[in-house]
Amino acid sequence: MTLRLRSEVLSVARDDDGYTLQLNGSAVRAEKLVIASGGLSMPGLGATPFGYKVAEQFGLSVHPTRAALVPFTLHKPLLEQPNTLSGVALPTTITAQDSTLFKEAMLFTHHGLSGPAVLQISSYWQPGEFVTVNLSPETALDDFIDVQRAAHPNLSQKNSLPKRLVEVLQELQQIPDVTLKQLNSKQQSELVTTLHQWRVQPKRHRRLSHPPK
Repeated sequence: MTLRLRSEVLSVARDDDGYTLQLNGSAVRAEKLVIASGGLSMPGLGATPFGYKVAEQFGLSVHPTRAALVPFTLHKPLLEQPNTLSGVALPTTITAQDSTLFKEAMLFTHHGLSGPAVLQISSYWQPGEFVTVNLSPETALDDFIDVQRAAHPNLSQKNSLPKRLVEVLQELQQIPDVTLKQLNSKQQSELVTTLHQWRVQPKRHRRLSHPPK
């Protein structure tokens, strides 16, 4: 077996005997051809659409391509909160508009959302769509709030979720900034809906320039 490093494939041709690859400086014949060119989500590692172009050249159907298993960036105003939320991780259930669902951890980053839940759901998300995130999938919040209010009426909501996340949601006026004692029934219903069905419209996939760590 011969390895040819730093060789660019300029063209691929096929005849009855196999394939001819025109490289930068020479031609190579092969009975069979396997192309492993990576995916478009990681251009920083040298991935290109070369494989798709060769497939189209030989008449194979190629579906429209898009990044998958990648993080999301966010629209404003959430995008303006990266330093506040970066590093916050929590268990979630995340659902795409086609009802595909994953129960995994989600991570806030400097760019938006990542973690296993987001990487998985990115394969089922289309630009312009929303994803719905249950920020407290293990807890029935309505019952939890009632129990906590009876025992600790002056308790803050920051005791039930990551403090920084609660502060940002309050700043964005998505949940009320009150103690459990001050929380009325309408506010509680809206709070529970927000935390169990937090709707986010990603701005786009974030293509990776380095392997995810």
